[in-house]
Amino acid sequence: MLDTRSITDWAVLRGSFRWSLPATFNIAESTCGRHARERPGRPAVVLSPEEGDSTTVTFAELDDLVGRAAGGLLGLGVGRGDRVAIRLEQGVPCLVSLLATLRLGGIAVPIPPSFAAEAVAYRLRDSGARVLIAEGRDLDALHGEVAHLVTVGGDGGLPGEFLEAAPAEPVETAPDDPALLFYTSGSTGPPKGVLHGHRLLLGHLPGFQLMFDLAPDEDDVYWTPSVWAWQGSLGDLVLPALHFGCPVVATPGRFSTERVHRTLATMGVTRAFLATAVLRRLVLEPPDDPPSTSLRAICTGGDPLPPGFGREVARLFGVGVNDDYGLTETSHIAAGCNALYPTPEGAVGRLVPGRQVAILDDDLRPVAVGEEGQIASSADDPIAMLGYWGRPEATGERLVDGWCLTGDRGRLDEDGYLWYLGRMGQAMKVSGQLVGPEEVEAVLRAHSCVAEVCVFAEPDPVLGDRPVAVVELGPGWEESTDLADELRLLAREHLARFVYPRRVVFEALPRNSSGKVDRAVTRDRFAKGG
Repeated sequence: MLDTRSITDWAVLRGSFRWSLPATFNIAESTCGRHARERPGRPAVVLSPEEGDSTTVTFAELDDLVGRAAGGLLGLGVGRGDRVAIRLEQGVPCLVSLLATLRLGGIAVPIPPSFAAEAVAYRLRDSGARVLIAEGRDLDALHGEVAHLVTVGGDGGLPGEFLEAAPAEPVETAPDDPALLFYTSGSTGPPKGVLHGHRLLLGHLPGFQLMFDLAPDEDDVYWTPSVWAWQGSLGDLVLPALHFGCPVVATPGRFSTERVHRTLATMGVTRAFLATAVLRRLVLEPPDDPPSTSLRAICTGGDPLPPGFGREVARLFGVGVNDDYGLTETSHIAAGCNALYPTPEGAVGRLVPGRQVAILDDDLRPVAVGEEGQIASSADDPIAMLGYWGRPEATGERLVDGWCLTGDRGRLDEDGYLWYLGRMGQAMKVSGQLVGPEEVEAVLRAHSCVAEVCVFAEPDPVLGDRPVAVVELGPGWEESTDLADELRLLAREHLARFVYPRRVVFEALPRNSSGKVDRAVTRDRFAKGG
């Protein structure tokens, strides 16, 4: 944790930061239990309704629900190390289910509520989950996948009989004890379970404070529209905010740009995590009269920011945006912090205090400052995964020689800024020059017609690799030869004369089970032969 009252210089902060993990640590106790004892009446979760008044749950009320839900899980045979899958919308039942599992020393397996039965069933089988707590469709198909299915009712609450058990006593856990199992999107193979310990929350705190401009303030209110099933939403915002005793706004239901603006304006949100894809939609579809907000900082992540994007966000919301970089396996490697330093356009931000980071060559040796290579973070960092669930070989390929390898290309400059240069293995070699597809995508996204884009290479007898851009158009745009030419020119102007898509295809992009653009399917569907 950073002492935000005395922070004035990033370099001093980086140099003086030391990890000191406690002998025992439990996420449920850190985010709920202690606050229920120390300030029971303080708001913990504020449910934003579509109509009528909002509903507030205090830390004391949340802790009572967590204790009784833990008792319910205990009655179903859940104990230390058992997996409990949770497929719920944002809200109190989702948070209660997660914290109750952790209170017992179990392992929570968050699953996005939009996932269909087949995707859910795969995760249940792979994790060996004992219990599924779920709402929504396809539940009948999942009965045989777990020993117990707990169904959330139409009122959005956990079943009364599930909460009638006596509160379960907290189980003592160590920082390295397993706590959360997140599944990767599986864009290059079957989804893998990424296992994190209770230490994950401690590992997120320095990055959380940095990317939210030296948070927290006593009157802060936090919100993200992302479902509470991702490492990004839980780790970047929900759990750290609750750790600091700050309320989190919950907005279950469908996403819309109108709802984002309404929530920011009416719920007193001071700090928000808005994924890059969300921010792009907000910039592309601005309201005629943007409502005023109480925002102090916006953090984003998930994709590289297009040129000039930060200025567009600042014009729309009146505050800057801080980017952050990390993976499900090792998060918060670098982050922007407008309150402490300016981040050059194209860079992610500076290395987070506590992170030991290196840029490695093909032989996994550190390169000189300014040179390109693979981004790697210390495997001993509390932010790093414990391993892939049931996949020791895959774990051994990711955790190597004390490093957690990211599989991403980047460079570190002399001022400590990280420059993300794309995924390894996806780089194109055009006329002998290496080009990252994300670099081209970031530039193309600056055009107002682009809702989403995926760039890949197809073979070319002269160029070697021929870049192709598949563009999903925003509302009101129609494909045309002139529009394709505009996009090619944009790439040539902002990158290099040879770095532009030789073909531009206007089509809806295929997505994987997590909602991300599926590069492999896109390439297979739209690539031509040499």
